[in-house]
Order: sequence, then C-alpha cells, then structure tokens
Amino acid sequence: FTVLVDITDTDGDGTYNYEDTDDDGDGVLHTEEDINNNGIVDDDETDPLRADTDGDGHDDNSDKYPLDETKWREPVKWTNIPIAGDMDPGVCFGLLIVFIIILVILIWFLRQRRIEKAKESFGNEPEEEENK
Repeated sequence: FTVLVDITDTDGDGTYNYEDTDDDGDGVLHTEEDINNNGIVDDDETDPLRADTDGDGHDDNSDKYPLDETKWREPVKWTNIPIAGDMDPGVCFGLLIVFIIILVILIWFLRQRRIEKAKESFGNEPEEEENK
C-alpha cells in the first residue's frame, strides 16, 4: 500500500503544514484562525493558509480588522497625543517661545564675541613699515 504525505510548507519556515501550528506564518495559530477546526474558512474566521486574509497588506496578527480590507487599525486621535507629557499645549508654546528667545540671544552673544576676537587679532598684528 502507499502512504501519501502532504509536504507543503506554506510559510516556508521549514516545518511542513501537517506539523505546523501556524502554516501561513502570521503569528496566529490554526486553533485561533479555524475556530471550529472544520478545515473551512467560515465568515467569522481568518484563513490559516493566508497570512493576510483580507488582502489589505497587513498580516492577520497585526491587523486589528483581519476580515475587513478597508481598515487595519484604529485611526489616530491626534488630540490624545500628549505634548511634553501632560503639559498644557499653551504652556508648551510659551516654553518654545522662551527657548527661541534664549537661542537668539545666545547666537547674538557668540557673534559679538567672535567680532571682538577678530578685532583683537587685527590689533595685535605688527604694523608693516610704509617706507622700506
């Protein structure tokens, strides 16, 4: 008699599908993708042989909506992102203005210092004799 063994390795990880607990390599186990273990991809299940069941470019593990190709994560609510910790945005803006003023003063001071050093270096050079 003949024994047939399926040696398919869908995700290319070196483990044949019949031994692999995650054939598609998306990080989601078969028991989580084919919940009723009937070997059929039902409407509420992800495909254990496709890393990206809905085809949106994001594998099922990182896709918050693995059965909806129109979205894969929650939209970012920019108003909830803290600016400098829990500081009020008005305070942050004020600190930014103070920082810019200090930076301008520092640049002006360094420039003045450079000008003074340049004047000193010209003043210390020996004068050339006009009549040789």
